[in-house]
Amino acid sequence: MKLIAIVDIYPIVRVGLRQFVADNFNDFLMIESDNISQFAGINIDRTPDLFIIGNTKELFNSACNTIKKILKKSKTANVILFDDSPNHLRIIRAFKAGAKGYLSKHSDIDELVKSVSNVSEGRFYICPDALHMILPSYNPTSFISRGGGNWLSSRDYDIANLLASGYTLSSISRKMDISVATVRRARSRIFKKLNIVKIEELNDSLRKYSLKVFEN
Repeated sequence: MKLIAIVDIYPIVRVGLRQFVADNFNDFLMIESDNISQFAGINIDRTPDLFIIGNTKELFNSACNTIKKILKKSKTANVILFDDSPNHLRIIRAFKAGAKGYLSKHSDIDELVKSVSNVSEGRFYICPDALHMILPSYNPTSFISRGGGNWLSSRDYDIANLLASGYTLSSISRKMDISVATVRRARSRIFKKLNIVKIEELNDSLRKYSLKVFEN
């Protein structure tokens, strides 16, 4: 029997995933928690064969850190990120953190079955909706410089994504609990590193940057 660990802050999501696994797989046992730390208190004698990590837009950094913690403890762990707000930047960062599967919470049951089946066997899987977000921008000749100084920090990633989504400096300040001045400085760094001068250029530049990160 294979063991699945479900991690999501929302009980209703965990219940839904548990029922899905019971309905579609005969050879899986399940444990669940609202955070990875709680598994330390669960009496299990082996590492789960598969982790399904639920994610929300506000907790994306936490989800990536959870993936890293899992892989630090078990380098062979298989992880699916189950995301409620997929975009090209989050997809790339999830795989960079070590996920082997990426699935939108809007995916249908067939995609969930494929994801669990593939990733539990150590294969990579990305749902079609997520794949379509990153493939249209693929243009290997147009990437910005690969110099180390051009990499964005984790926080600048998030700020850039919010800027590209139309958030104002003040709304980003409130959302991320940082000062407007900090957001303004981050915007300047982002524009410089992506070699752009207008906010209208940001979305396309982020797609190209994300693919560059994925290749490395």
